[in-house]
Amino acid sequence: MKKHLIAALLAMVMCLAALSGCTLVKGFEKDVQVVLNVNGEYQGCYTVNIFNNAIVPVPEAPKGLKFYGWTAEENWEEVGADNVPVTANKGLVRYDDVKDWVKGDELSVTLYPVFGEIIRHDIAIAWYDKDKTSGLNASVMSGFETKLNAFLKENGYNTEDMDIVIRAYAGNVGPTCDAIRSDGDIDIMVGWSDYANLSGTGGMMPDEVLENHGNILINPDFKARYAAKLYESETVNAVYGWILDTYAGEGGATLDYKYEGNDPEPEPEPEPEPDDQSGIKYTIGAEDVISLKIGCYGLFKTSGFSNEIKANFEEGLKAALKVCGASDEQLAGVEVKFYCLKETGDSDSETDVTALDKAIEADGGVNILLGGRALAKDKAPYLNPLIKESSGDMSIGTSNNRKVIRFTNDGLALAVYNWILSAEGQALLAAPATV
Repeated sequence: MKKHLIAALLAMVMCLAALSGCTLVKGFEKDVQVVLNVNGEYQGCYTVNIFNNAIVPVPEAPKGLKFYGWTAEENWEEVGADNVPVTANKGLVRYDDVKDWVKGDELSVTLYPVFGEIIRHDIAIAWYDKDKTSGLNASVMSGFETKLNAFLKENGYNTEDMDIVIRAYAGNVGPTCDAIRSDGDIDIMVGWSDYANLSGTGGMMPDEVLENHGNILINPDFKARYAAKLYESETVNAVYGWILDTYAGEGGATLDYKYEGNDPEPEPEPEPEPDDQSGIKYTIGAEDVISLKIGCYGLFKTSGFSNEIKANFEEGLKAALKVCGASDEQLAGVEVKFYCLKETGDSDSETDVTALDKAIEADGGVNILLGGRALAKDKAPYLNPLIKESSGDMSIGTSNNRKVIRFTNDGLALAVYNWILSAEGQALLAAPATV
């Protein structure tokens, strides 16, 4: 009997441990909103936590540079690409990447792309690691590497001091070519197809492939493939010529493509047709929970506001958010409100910047403030440290030296901030025309 009782008690303890374990794990889960900013433009907002990563787009690097990853350092160029921490992956952001970049109690972080110089090698060769298509595998390429080293030594190169890279790229044509373009350091490609395939499916531009030759048999027991040259140097030219001479099938290597550098200027792209998308560049999903609070400085003589301007702005904002997909229920989470309301007269201790700061703090903060200007630390000890972005002077009603100030980095607040500064947003803050 005692044994059965002990077994029952152990089972209960294990069940309780399992349930509490789920609760503990849930307690550790912390959502962080990751906002991508590329060249000053909002590129999307993603949620990460200890259980969920975010797959993000990889920005195209300027010509001659390489994308190294994402960083929270907005001014990373001042210290150099080599001196800033970046995400471990280019197209994937993990909670572990950003957890130390989140400041204080904030639940969001803005990331910026880091572009740096391409580190070149003495020779870097990519091979198509898809043996059913290319005939290449690790064994074949090991033999290739042995022959390459022998060729280099015979021609006076000290291979022990050389930086020689032979790198596999697995997958279909599109992803492998994207990876090669992203790495930026490959000199020669072996095992792929003709230039029409490299450009059409692989997305490689005319000047990214200098030459492409067919009838190349790196694997003599497989069908002929192609060898492409992507970079020009004395060593690269020597190795590329050796590949064409050594591995060509009967009749020799056949030229498939050669970049002449004189492609005609592309036709200018037509102006895009205007669409119905609001100036708020944000998409609201049916399951999204909206929480957006916009404060308006209620001292009319200073801020330029009036009740009519506020009502006009709020109506226009909600209409624009509806175009972005917001339902009436979701719009209930959007609030535009006055702080320190005083329609006439100058500021006093109840309506000055210090009072504005205290009123907003007591209300739990705002995402964006309209109608303010200088929020110095001694006057606004709550708001000043929270400032993420402040606009140049703009007009609100009768005042032409007001600012739009953003305090949070979430994607919706950033998109609305940019929209307020657009012609569409500013028109809603103008003084109504009188008849």
